[in-house]
Parts: sequence; C-alpha cells; structure tokens
Amino acid sequence: MQQFQSSEAYDLSLFEPHEEKKQRKVQKRQEKKPKKATALQGYLRGLAVMLAIGAALSIVGYMVFCKMQLSELGDQVTKATAALEEAQSEQVRLQAALEEKMATRNIESYAQALGMVRMEAYQAEYITMHSEDKVEVPEEPESKNAFQKLLDQIGQWLS
Repeated sequence: MQQFQSSEAYDLSLFEPHEEKKQRKVQKRQEKKPKKATALQGYLRGLAVMLAIGAALSIVGYMVFCKMQLSELGDQVTKATAALEEAQSEQVRLQAALEEKMATRNIESYAQALGMVRMEAYQAEYITMHSEDKVEVPEEPESKNAFQKLLDQIGQWLS
C-alpha cells in the first residue's frame, strides 16, 4: 500500500493537447501542399498507366498462347500414340502371317506341289574326315590396281 502513498505528483500538462504542436503540424501540412501537376506530369502518369495495362495484357496473352501450344502438343501426342498402337497391332498381324507361311506343314505342302520328295536313306552319302581339320589356301599373286599397272608400264618404257 505504500506505493500508492508516495509524494510524487504527475505532470498532467504533458497529456494535454498543445496549441504549438498543432500549429506546427498545420504549418507543415500547409507547406507541403501538392503542387499542381503540370501537363507533362499528367502525360507521364497516363503513359505509365497505359504501359502497366499493356504489360498485364501481354502477360495474359502469353499465358493464353502457352495454353494453346500445350493443347496442340497434347493433341499431337495423342495422335502419335494412336498411330503407334496401330503400327504395333499391324506388326503383330504381319508377324502371325509370316509364322503361318513359314510353318513346317506349309513348306512341305509347297515342296510337294513343286514335285519335291523327302530324301531316302539310300540317297545319303557319308564321307570320313581326318581327325585334324585343315584348310589350305593357295597363294595367288596379288592383283594390281590400275595405278600400279600404269607405273609398271612406264617403268618398262624407261628401261
């Protein structure tokens, strides 16, 4: 309770509005009166607004263009995918047709149509080979190209 019984007094004048401060503020405001905008400033402000609107419209236009390009590319991907699937199914069909033509029974029937018959056992001729396999290649003289032949001819004339 002693803290409320002190002998100090508050200076309430600090909380009262001062005429001098108000007058100073009013004077500062009067000093800072906006100057009338000249025609050039008005023109520049209008130009700045137009440029900002133009930039905003350009950005929106670019976004629309990008969406359009993305849509077209998506359509191209869809068409390419469809063409790929069609080509793959065609490849499967052609592979099946090839396997069917190359089947053993088809080859045999075609050979019989041409008058061919299976080989009989007596038609086979067996040969014996030595234990070592060896190939001998005869040496052939090197063939000369046209330039070498021309040089040889010139050499014969000079000698």
